[in-house]
Amino acid sequence: MTISRVRSVFIAVVLATAVGGGLWWSSGDSPKQQFQLGLDAVTKGDWEQVRRSADRLKDHADFAAQEHLLRGIFLLKIRRPDAALVELAKFEPIGELREPALMSAGEAMYSLDRLADAQRLFGLVASEHPGHVESHRWLASIAYDLGAFDQAMSELDIVLRLAPNDYRPHLLKGHMLTDTDQFATAIKEYTAALEAGPPEPIAQETLSSLAAVQIQNRQYSAAMATLARAERTAPNLALQAECEMSLGRPEAAAELVTEIRAINPDEPVMLKILGRLELDAGRPAAAVKPLRQATAFNPRDFESRHQLAQALRLLGETAEADVEVKRAVKTMEQIGQLSLLNQSAIERPTDVELRLQIADLCDQLGMKKLAVMWTKAAESCRRFAPLEGPLAIPPAKD
Repeated sequence: MTISRVRSVFIAVVLATAVGGGLWWSSGDSPKQQFQLGLDAVTKGDWEQVRRSADRLKDHADFAAQEHLLRGIFLLKIRRPDAALVELAKFEPIGELREPALMSAGEAMYSLDRLADAQRLFGLVASEHPGHVESHRWLASIAYDLGAFDQAMSELDIVLRLAPNDYRPHLLKGHMLTDTDQFATAIKEYTAALEAGPPEPIAQETLSSLAAVQIQNRQYSAAMATLARAERTAPNLALQAECEMSLGRPEAAAELVTEIRAINPDEPVMLKILGRLELDAGRPAAAVKPLRQATAFNPRDFESRHQLAQALRLLGETAEADVEVKRAVKTMEQIGQLSLLNQSAIERPTDVELRLQIADLCDQLGMKKLAVMWTKAAESCRRFAPLEGPLAIPPAKD
């Protein structure tokens, strides 16, 4: 809901109250019933009802904490986390209000990129309610955002124990394992995610991810079987072409390249295959352009860089070929360095400079999404200022 729409709803409520003379209490709901109505609305995602319930509690001093809780949740869900925290800080989170207050405050902190504070709040819920699956989901996401992959894996294992039919933990584990080049284990996680029956759009994305790691693990026939279940998009067709090349079927790969070029002539993996096809056919001049494009899209594609160097050498461009060879060697060294830094990040979960170093290296290797993730992790590690007031969270009380 847009802010303008929310404002119009507030105006409508004010007008209705003024005209109706308080008729909104005519249902006879007690404050306790109204609070329960608000909680039920949270479960249903009916945020307007949450707001209405909060408004109906504001004149009942004994239910001030319940009012602030519902209003905080409402503000959080209309994407005003800073305002939500103001409401949630107006009461002491104890008793039946403690769990929803901690969870809402944690989500607000997360939205504000205060990951350390969010981690602490969700950790309290997890420690006080061992079977609380949502708190462990949040803890896994935060650990991932901070680059603490071992901790994220542990939290996801807890989620799977509590919700064994959930595809999401398997999917996130697959992504993390892929990012750290643990392809064989990533294959198992992506397979488990698919077996859990995700929604069709997620299933399609997972099939593509699974095929890509199967190719990385040199399981070309298995990747072909996976792609047979996937939509015929340009990226998927390019993966299929890569399999055909690796299985020694260049004619089939060439047919797929023709199909892909009609859909997206700039598909990165297709450019890599096209360059290789041209080089294998003895046309180095025709191979140079697609191989240059492929390495520009993916600087860590050292195979294409080696092929580019080979094509340049065949054309007599020896000096330029030597430059590409040096770049390929440097890429291999950077990939090895990245692996070591990733391990160090696991051991040093709050090291800001280390995360910035990893972000810079990812950027150099063309891993843009990971570069953004590590930059965000670095910024989050800076924010460990202690909370004050009720959100400092006193011990739970009976």
